[in-house]
Amino acid sequence: VLLAVISTTSVSLDAIPPVQAHCDNMGVINHNQNLTRSLPEKQAQADLIRLCREYRRRLGFSIEYHHVKGHLDKVLRWDQLTRVQRENCIVDSVARSALLDAFLDDTYISSIFPHEQVVVKVDGKRVTGSPSTAIGRAWGYKVARELFHSRKIVDRKHFRLIYWDGVESLLNTCPSCNCNNEDTSHVVRCPSPGRTAFYHDSVSDLIEWLKEADTDPQLVYMIEEFLSGRGDVKVASLFAHDLPIYGFLASLMDEVGFDSFVEGRILTVLVEFQFAHYQEIPTRWTVERWAKGLIQRLLGLTHRQWLYRNAVVDPQDLLPRDRGLLNENFETLGSSPAACELWIAAMEVAISAAEHARRQDDPSSHRRRVTTGPNYAPRTVEIVPIVDTE
Repeated sequence: VLLAVISTTSVSLDAIPPVQAHCDNMGVINHNQNLTRSLPEKQAQADLIRLCREYRRRLGFSIEYHHVKGHLDKVLRWDQLTRVQRENCIVDSVARSALLDAFLDDTYISSIFPHEQVVVKVDGKRVTGSPSTAIGRAWGYKVARELFHSRKIVDRKHFRLIYWDGVESLLNTCPSCNCNNEDTSHVVRCPSPGRTAFYHDSVSDLIEWLKEADTDPQLVYMIEEFLSGRGDVKVASLFAHDLPIYGFLASLMDEVGFDSFVEGRILTVLVEFQFAHYQEIPTRWTVERWAKGLIQRLLGLTHRQWLYRNAVVDPQDLLPRDRGLLNENFETLGSSPAACELWIAAMEVAISAAEHARRQDDPSSHRRRVTTGPNYAPRTVEIVPIVDTE
């Protein structure tokens, strides 16, 4: 509207005093106050923000943005509202009615906005936020649909009928500590008392194995501190003054990181340190055997945490006769090393038995891997050039 008015007036833009603009969305205010700041790749509604910025640039005069609290008519009488607050409530009401009418009549404006140079579409749908996230979700949707169909959980023709956003929000919540956005790094960092005790018990087992394998005592100490810190301890500080050569190794471990280590990606220089130690002592161990054993036990440490975690999430993966394993008191279990070992062994046998039973019922199920080749990519990822209509 302002652009249309300016195009028909002869008034100098320099003579126009700063225009006051009020908005109940702080994101809009922040983005429009700084027109030179780049939008992050994951910015939601980036297309609308760019459109607002483009209009702001084309206006040519100063605009001062002010925040006004929204929906105040829900808490205050109309006569208690200021003029700006009333206008905001009216605009909200008009916008709500327009959206409802559009939904009921199935009439919408074009999704291509003025002054857009490109539009990104994934599977025919316009991307308004992160392109990489949209591509990942489209690919993941197809893979999940085929996985659920192959495991006879949800038929592929019914998959689109389910509200997966709600399911995803629950699946991304850790069942042990209820934190949101659970990711793979959380598996070995979960602060749940049972999981924590379980983790430290697994670390103790690994340290005992290192000692039995004639590991350099300084390496044993370094690895124990590194694992016990769960990513919060910088082991280089432990050797800052004494044994500087070990401090060099510790600094490399800190640099590569805790997550990489517990996933079995040990440093070459760590193996070289252990090789040098074996050259100085009588032992029947070889460094190759030692390295493979350490990697196996690091992967096993993470696997145990997954096993503990998934026992809470997916009891249907067990046969009915074995589901009693899930009734254990995990807080108590985590504090007893012997009980942990017995429970893990019993759970691994139960999972193997359930897998065997599924293969017997469905001969094709022995091929558990889900194909993730080109057929599972999003159907199309389009970058559509837009002709400038100016």
